[in-house]
Amino acid sequence: MDRSIIDVPLDWFGIEAQDDWHIDTRGKSLGEGVTGDGQVVYGNQPRWVVNVKMPIFADVRARAWRVVTAKQRGRVNVWRVRAVDPFNPAAIATGATFSDGSTFSDGSTFSASLTAPVLAAAAAGDTRISFNGSYVDDALDGGMLFSIDDWLYMAQGVEGTGTSAVVTVEPPLRRAVTTSQELNLNPTVLVVFESDMEGRLSLSAPAFGKSSASLIEWTNRP
Repeated sequence: MDRSIIDVPLDWFGIEAQDDWHIDTRGKSLGEGVTGDGQVVYGNQPRWVVNVKMPIFADVRARAWRVVTAKQRGRVNVWRVRAVDPFNPAAIATGATFSDGSTFSDGSTFSASLTAPVLAAAAAGDTRISFNGSYVDDALDGGMLFSIDDWLYMAQGVEGTGTSAVVTVEPPLRRAVTTSQELNLNPTVLVVFESDMEGRLSLSAPAFGKSSASLIEWTNRP
């Protein structure tokens, strides 16, 4: 099945409430043993999940929401979204706005795309990445989200600084990384709808509409 990737600035639609990005380990139970202990196998394709909710207070944004959800075609196509992380102090405002001069619903503007180059290759399944922390003023720390080529990760902890920085990540690397890649501290991730009915626009005052969508990371990408 051919899938189109659609860039969707979720922030622009005015996120009211959002579950934290959470790792669905997709573990499978092997049942209960004779001793009463349960056995669980860690899934080989953990993925991130999130539920976003938003009131939409401008008709132009309500119409735009209709467009992007229709283009999604249920579970067919893919959204590229920014994984908004309120606990990431490394997101530095640049003052940039949308083309019509508008800002996000809270008055904030776009953030700089902060990236740090990978310094050593790492294989799929590895949990440690060497990178140049100087590029981000050594701001990456445990509990922060970042991405590599739209694959989302959480820093479990960072050892060293500058060119000696090493980050431990969760989940383990889903793809091998090379020195041609970067850590993006304004992370982006590819997601799909959990069901075909996500993103319905509920028409209710005083907003032009309210909507929500359960999103899951697209892990079987080429």
